[in-house]
Amino acid sequence: MVNMRKIATLEEVSRFVKENKVAAKKGFVCVDGRYDAHKYAGMLARPGGNFRGLMVLLAMRKKLKLPVGRIVDKVVDAVERMGIPFSIHTDEHNHSDDLTKIGCGHIALAESDEHAAEYAVDPMDVKNALIYLRIKLEGKKYFKVQDLDGVHDERGVLLITGTKNSVAHWDKKTNEMFFVYDKARDDIYMTRLFHQFKAEFNNLSELSFKKISTLQLNATLHNLAKGLPIFEVNLDKAVVDVKEIGVVT
Repeated sequence: MVNMRKIATLEEVSRFVKENKVAAKKGFVCVDGRYDAHKYAGMLARPGGNFRGLMVLLAMRKKLKLPVGRIVDKVVDAVERMGIPFSIHTDEHNHSDDLTKIGCGHIALAESDEHAAEYAVDPMDVKNALIYLRIKLEGKKYFKVQDLDGVHDERGVLLITGTKNSVAHWDKKTNEMFFVYDKARDDIYMTRLFHQFKAEFNNLSELSFKKISTLQLNATLHNLAKGLPIFEVNLDKAVVDVKEIGVVT
């Protein structure tokens, strides 16, 4: 259960998003609240960064009849064809020679025996994918591993429904932090990503692809943000639109 003092009100969120509004820009980050606004604000925020699409395919691995390494290869190739840097994040608590250790909750939860079933994946598949990805892309200029500091202190979940503007995750002046998910932009990206795979996977449907991605998103929110309010935010309008639409269960 979330500490009650952390929970943000609609008034507080309205003020926060107005003060931390940023133009959408290229690049990918996670939904994690610990991103430094000066480096990352405006990048497309989605659970797991570019690992998200990879993890969806891992959940479908048996149906696709592919080994983990081939799935990693195909995802990396697809992202590279689109001219997008492959980005994931870790944090200051996970600096280790163990290539399965990572400071991204979306990935770390899925590779744990306790939570993998919630993501519809085999935890060893996720561990092996992470190891292979890091070895495969080590030293590549388009491989970005974002290193976050601080501890989780998010006060709510911001669901961004616009495509032109987003919001910084962390205002260090006021020390306010939120989970941010750029849903509208991610929906567009997931469709693009699916069509990169469509020609290669005859038995892959867009409906199944997006259904699993939503299941995995909800699993991460349940584990990291349970009890926090969800706010729908559109910063593309002349008047910023903020609505409280529920609570993470």
